[in-house]
Amino acid sequence: MDSDLLIQKSHQPTPQPTRYDERQRAILAAATAAFNEKGVRGANLAEIAAAVGLTTTGLTYYYKTKEALAAACFLEGIAAYSKVNDVSSGAAGFSVAALVDAHFRLWEDIKRQTRQRPVLFDDIRTLSRQVSQPVFAAYTQMFRELRTLIFSADKSFSLSRADKNARTHLVLGSLLWLPGWLPSQELEDYPFDSKGIADLLICGLAAPNWRPTDVKVTIPMSDAGPRESFLRAATKQINDHGYHGASVERISASLNVSKGSFYHYNRNKDELVLDCFELTFRVLREAQNLGRRLPCSGLDRLRATCAALAEYQMSSRGPLLRTTALAALPGPSRREMIARMHRLSDRFGSMIADGIIDGSIRPVDPRLGGQLINPMINGAAELQRWCPQASTENVTRLYVDALIKGLYETSLS
Repeated sequence: MDSDLLIQKSHQPTPQPTRYDERQRAILAAATAAFNEKGVRGANLAEIAAAVGLTTTGLTYYYKTKEALAAACFLEGIAAYSKVNDVSSGAAGFSVAALVDAHFRLWEDIKRQTRQRPVLFDDIRTLSRQVSQPVFAAYTQMFRELRTLIFSADKSFSLSRADKNARTHLVLGSLLWLPGWLPSQELEDYPFDSKGIADLLICGLAAPNWRPTDVKVTIPMSDAGPRESFLRAATKQINDHGYHGASVERISASLNVSKGSFYHYNRNKDELVLDCFELTFRVLREAQNLGRRLPCSGLDRLRATCAALAEYQMSSRGPLLRTTALAALPGPSRREMIARMHRLSDRFGSMIADGIIDGSIRPVDPRLGGQLINPMINGAAELQRWCPQASTENVTRLYVDALIKGLYETSLS
């Protein structure tokens, strides 16, 4: 191509966004805020339209259905996170520290209101098959690109594909959990917390001289009556379909019972969901209580507790209610559940402190360690989606020990 033509092309003005483009971006921004606040099923299309000065009919000129609008928001959110991940691979090459820092800077900008908050992925499974395929394809591509960044060819680590998938799932879950706790932290602490989280992911919790002890936590069986069956069925349906997607009909059908039977054992769905949270908190507390009583090092107690919870998630007794259910709770109930979740995270932090005192855990920030354990346990329920080889028999070695010993450790027990 002629050099003058190249110069001419390089100086051509960037196409200006049209009114259609600007209105479309405004719709996506309003919809993202609504979906983050109320969930996809709970958000009202008329309210989203009104927020950008449109009628519902006018909004359907851009997006024919609320599902199509939600899918567009999810795709935009995936693109935003992919861009953040790419930023971490600069001239100096990729590092986990740069990856974590890029995500912390995203949330710093959001807190300063200089960047828009991406949509939460809580309700991504509520989409019908018709519109979900490109969304799941984009999310899977983001996962694969992140796996390639973390375990690039120049890193001579003899890790299996299963190991890489499980550890990528751990990292991605930790990054997507940041909005669950960062907003309550001081902005000035973000750089320090970023370094601490990166250090924990890379190097793990274990002190150099720690060797695992074969101890186990066995979470006791709870009541196997009809009420318990409804709690477990509702938990699974909410995890799979979101709060609004888990209808009374769907929950009842999963147990092969009638709606009448549902209302015989449950006053209403809202009360059942709160009781699902109660069951989840009870299981977490029981595992922590049993773990803290074990006659071994602090890290062995913590590892046995995390292993028991990860196995519970993957067993027929599970899963625990995912944090995605929080989005649909009324404000007061949501704040109470979040506060209780943070208290349970603090208890994990206390177990980490015990290990630091006895020397089994290296000197780390217990508060940050607790915030990494939360998404690890939460993510165990979905581990098999990304790592089909995972099972109750190997989840400790494959997944839990990646946080205990670090991302790049090859000799996990």
